[in-house]
Amino acid sequence: MMSNHQTKHPIHSRGLWECIVVGILLQIMLSLSKKKKYWSNSCQNTIEYLHNLHLAILSALSCLSDLWCRRVIQLAQHWNPICSSVTTSLARCVCVNYCLRMDVLAVPTDRQKGWYLSLMAPNTKGPTFAWLDPSRLYCNSQALADCVKDLLSPFQNDSVDLVAGIDAMGFILGASVATTLGKGFLAIRKAGHLCIATQSQQYTDYSCREKNMEVRLDVLKPGLRVLLVDQWIETGGTMKAAIQLVEQLGAIVVGVAAVAIENTEGGKWIKEHYKHAHCIPEKLQEQFDRQHLELLRVENTPITLTY
Repeated sequence: MMSNHQTKHPIHSRGLWECIVVGILLQIMLSLSKKKKYWSNSCQNTIEYLHNLHLAILSALSCLSDLWCRRVIQLAQHWNPICSSVTTSLARCVCVNYCLRMDVLAVPTDRQKGWYLSLMAPNTKGPTFAWLDPSRLYCNSQALADCVKDLLSPFQNDSVDLVAGIDAMGFILGASVATTLGKGFLAIRKAGHLCIATQSQQYTDYSCREKNMEVRLDVLKPGLRVLLVDQWIETGGTMKAAIQLVEQLGAIVVGVAAVAIENTEGGKWIKEHYKHAHCIPEKLQEQFDRQHLELLRVENTPITLTY
């Protein structure tokens, strides 16, 4: 149970069923309008507008109560064999709103492992942005502390001299890890920001853009044991470049830590060659790899939300 209080306004089941049925009909009409040539563009645009309007109404209604949210998800899942597309649309609009209206500062009375993942925010701006924003969980001090604790768990018996975080979101998590360990923090920067002598490394980031990162030359020494931290590892290109920088200067990579490490070719390479830690439960890994999350619960506690 979350410690915040929200007023619940039960909605009559008939009205709920009507919304579900209307959504299915609009989805079918929208699909037909895109496949059949005799549908005019104006007709197709009108149907698409009505469909989006319907989702917007459902999205607004979902803010009324947790009860509504749960019932829409349950009914949408029930419809899955019949109309999977409307299930996805309904689940997405409801869960996005559920996530965004959660009290980000609230802490559960029973903090299960990974509880803070429910604080992550789904993308609402489109495909040019990352599909998920984990940084929302940093706003909750307990969530951040528990996340860092989970990331450090595999390294309890390892000697760490320094923590290095990757520009830019890796700075937040990396600095928190360093503070918890009582160690210093080294910023691995995007090229062009350091006014001192640096070592640089080219890489391709998750958006397939060629970039360069750099690190100062007056810190890393042969034999220095470094824990590398970033917020998210998708293609693995950024983390692999950071590893190369550290090792080129003779330091030792103790391990790699991130909120999530996706099982891409690069992600698998990192997992195979370096000790690593992330916060994603095994049962959810496949969903993170698909970059499409479903509403899952562990003993009635939400641990992640649909995108």
